[in-house]
Amino acid sequence: MSVKPSTIFISDNLPVLRGIEDASVDLVYLDPPYNSNKSWVAFDDDGNVSAHFKDTWTLADIDIAWWGRLASKKNAKLYSVLRTVQDLDGSRNGKNISYCVYMSIRLLEMHRILKPSGALVLQCDDVMGPHLRFVLDAIFGPKNMVNVVAWNRKPKGVGNIAKKQLPRSFDYIYYYRKSAKHKFRPQYREYDDLSNYRFEDEKGKYYAVGMAKNGSGMLYEFEGVTREWSCTEAKMRELHAQGLLVQLKEGGLFYKKNYLSDAKGVLVGNFWDDIDAAEPLKGVDYPTRKPLELLKRIISMTTDRDDLVLDPFCGCATTCVAAEVLGREWVGIDLSSEAVVLVAKRMKVQLPGDMLSPKINQRTRAPKPIHSISSKEELKNRMYGECEGECIGCGAWKPHSDMDVDHIIPRKTGDHEIEFDENKQLLCRTCNNRKSNRSMKKLMEANLRDGIISKKYYDKVMKSREWPE
Repeated sequence: MSVKPSTIFISDNLPVLRGIEDASVDLVYLDPPYNSNKSWVAFDDDGNVSAHFKDTWTLADIDIAWWGRLASKKNAKLYSVLRTVQDLDGSRNGKNISYCVYMSIRLLEMHRILKPSGALVLQCDDVMGPHLRFVLDAIFGPKNMVNVVAWNRKPKGVGNIAKKQLPRSFDYIYYYRKSAKHKFRPQYREYDDLSNYRFEDEKGKYYAVGMAKNGSGMLYEFEGVTREWSCTEAKMRELHAQGLLVQLKEGGLFYKKNYLSDAKGVLVGNFWDDIDAAEPLKGVDYPTRKPLELLKRIISMTTDRDDLVLDPFCGCATTCVAAEVLGREWVGIDLSSEAVVLVAKRMKVQLPGDMLSPKINQRTRAPKPIHSISSKEELKNRMYGECEGECIGCGAWKPHSDMDVDHIIPRKTGDHEIEFDENKQLLCRTCNNRKSNRSMKKLMEANLRDGIISKKYYDKVMKSREWPE
């Protein structure tokens, strides 16, 4: 799908992402759920609940087929990361692995739709930040991590009161590029200290830099003063004609004026403490809302005018508003229909007076997937997720590429294969070859006899269901 700008999709973001063309987006910014183990509620102007979402996770919250897709050979590094998360969870149904699977399947699509010059910026806290950092490294490659930014998200002078731990007052912003062709635009903030700008004239404040250069300059007489100067006489006369030279005392040396109005400011580093948390905004009582200035900085840093910005968790639409203010095209995705109301409301309130609010397109149907997945492949993915990579024949964990879909009953009368899904199982290739046209019971008996499985495992499998002879 060619993405139409100024569109809000009311949908789960995964099917929408799958319908977006390869290499068509300049920036993906996402402020996803944080795995906070909380439920969040937003209210409208009248105090009524306008949107709610839960941030709790179990494997029941995800499509089990995602496990299989993530386990495919092309995602080997990512799957290794997820297996490690599962081990750290100490549970196959842990909340961290469930969250990481949910995010991973989406981040793969976000990587696909980025242009070679594009970037992904993900905001999170320190709960899932380390996990997501490894997920992003596996998808984008460690060399494509541009920066990790720490943003002090609490208003100055205000902090959490914590009795058992230090207050959490930072969000982390992971900035990854698609390739070395990515766009990066340095950002500057206002000076905190103006003490260097000690002088002032009709053009404003300036600081003075001496033009004399003893020992290695160019010797000549300029306006009655003979010294070694740091530039040619022609350049000195040009600066003088522009009014950029000054003598701080009569008959003294010449200095160049450097005006505050011409200065870019202080180069922004990877610690941002100059943007406070979002102030209350009437009619937009959204608990996880980020400040507009934060999004303006991120968008300005990674894109140019008319570039396309996508926010797959757009919520109260701060990203969409910031993109519009900066002259970028934008697309948002959110589960709540309130996102459309909020973006329209905020455009009216927060756009500069000389800007007209755009026509906002609302879509509830996800576009057709760009890269379809065959039903056979999807069946294998789902079955691999259900068994979590363990072959039922031998009980051993096997990689996705070493597993085959097998017919439980190989043939029926007339030698036609029985194709319904209930007649399928997943076996490793070794067990599948050993089974051949035999029944599953015969395979298990052979594996028990040959010492491949234990009697305990054999009994467990045989009791798990009725196996046809």
